[in-house]
Amino acid sequence: MSAALDMTVVVEDEASDVLVPKQGHVSVVRGGETSSKWPGDLRGAPNLFVLSTVGALPRVAPLVRAASRGDQLRAVFVRGDRSVSWLPVVLAESRLRAGRNIIVHWGPEIPGRVLRAWSLGAQDVLIADASLIGDDLLVRSCALETFRVPVASIGALSGLADEELSSFEVSESGSYLHWPSADVHLGLDAIRRFADPDRAARASAERLAREEEFGAAVAHLRQSHGLRQRDIDGLSDRQVRRIERGSDGIPRLSTLEKLASAHGMSRSDYLNAVALVLQKD
Repeated sequence: MSAALDMTVVVEDEASDVLVPKQGHVSVVRGGETSSKWPGDLRGAPNLFVLSTVGALPRVAPLVRAASRGDQLRAVFVRGDRSVSWLPVVLAESRLRAGRNIIVHWGPEIPGRVLRAWSLGAQDVLIADASLIGDDLLVRSCALETFRVPVASIGALSGLADEELSSFEVSESGSYLHWPSADVHLGLDAIRRFADPDRAARASAERLAREEEFGAAVAHLRQSHGLRQRDIDGLSDRQVRRIERGSDGIPRLSTLEKLASAHGMSRSDYLNAVALVLQKD
């Protein structure tokens, strides 16, 4: 989770006003009172979100176009109502493109999750919505990335009937997708791995590299203190060799305590010393 970001929410849909987050660095601009301000007074406004209806789109179109050109626009949420069938016409007349930034919704769940996630700095780890399209699961993150995952690649869902596959829920916070019939939970990290199988291999390789670097730093620190591998009380020389090769991953707290004690340090000071070695490398 990253730090919460500054946001600007333009409200041109009174019914969606309640979705504006109360926490975080959120500036709110309400339509009617400020229509003369945009796009000029909102030029440079960070992370711009618009809550609109189909009928209000022509009013906010100049702002949306300017914000899109300036890479400020994050999303335009268009509440679906009886006029939603006219959305393509209104978009064309307003010179707006139906890209990933235009999100049609029929309830507060999706815009609510996205706005709340951004206000918390959690847009990259939470799910906005998902849908089963044919044989694929389409998932949109709160950062508005889209992932396409073949259902056949998700082993935990194999054997489910079509009705069971389509009967999943997005948790209220967006933390995971849940299939109640199989009691399967999938978070966004898992979705990313299924969408990009090479991602898991890359993550594993990066983790191994970090573990090897940590082990090398442990060895360097031991040698600089004139200690032999068999001089670490509570650990065999074989255990120390595995730690220094990175074979066992990052050591557990109890192991770090023994390493620190052998060096005449507290665990905190020992980890700081290891970190200094890593920085020098």
